[in-house]
Amino acid sequence: MDRLQNIAIAGASGNIGKVVVKELLASGFNVTALQRPSSSATFPPGVKVKKVIYDSFDSWRVALEGEDAVISFLVPPATDYQNLAADAAIISKVKRFIPSEWGMDTTILGDTLFGTLLSDKTKTQAHLARLSEQNGFFSWTGISTGLWFDWGLENLSLGFDIRNKIAEIADSGNERFQTSNLSFVARVVVEVLGNPDQTADRYITIASFNISQREILALVEDISGEKWTLSPYRVDEAQKIAEKALERGDFENAFFPLLHGRLLRDGAALALQPGDNFATDVLEILEESPADAIKAWLSQAK
Repeated sequence: MDRLQNIAIAGASGNIGKVVVKELLASGFNVTALQRPSSSATFPPGVKVKKVIYDSFDSWRVALEGEDAVISFLVPPATDYQNLAADAAIISKVKRFIPSEWGMDTTILGDTLFGTLLSDKTKTQAHLARLSEQNGFFSWTGISTGLWFDWGLENLSLGFDIRNKIAEIADSGNERFQTSNLSFVARVVVEVLGNPDQTADRYITIASFNISQREILALVEDISGEKWTLSPYRVDEAQKIAEKALERGDFENAFFPLLHGRLLRDGAALALQPGDNFATDVLEILEESPADAIKAWLSQAK
């Protein structure tokens, strides 16, 4: 299959979407932002904007006419509309659908808590697989990135509070986890669209690197020359509090403790193993240095 040139993106103004849009434009792709009618988000020059009513099949169908690929950066509850978008993509002869994954590997969640919370994503995977079997021109690619590293440092999601020099360490802090910088993810997306046969009907796992919280802390202190205060906590205890928040419908305060409970707890064993990093092993994108991202983060805080 030739390079997929015309790319439609749902969620193009989000944290990861805007980084991918920038990389696609720089790589010569034609980019269309699929935007809710009520949205006032703006986009870089060269991005075409089409309004889409997410619960309308006809709206998706019209918006996807002439597009080669759809990338979804939608977040819950909007991910519920991905199957509708995929059905419309078939009618509009779209060749590739990249659903909203961009985090933990959802193919191994099973009957865990996150298996329930993210069931809409696994249902979409199954739906896309069926559509691919039924339509020879159509395929899909799922991309697991692990935690977002540079974004996570800036937004406290990795447990590092730069303002107060406090590191919240889960259990021992020695558990290594899969993580990617947003620009690294964007380069992977460009390669997937530029060489679509490599990833047709596949779920791939990628990472800038594996790292632990203790390793991050050591780099932070070495680069900054400052000692940080440790605030250790037990994952199991944080989980109980988060689950109660979830029962109250407080998803915002429950999400990161639950996420850390899956990925950072001692013995989680979810770091990518040798041969599992599609970005470095197949696409030959070089693994990145965590020190570079940490230096950039520390310099921005000065």
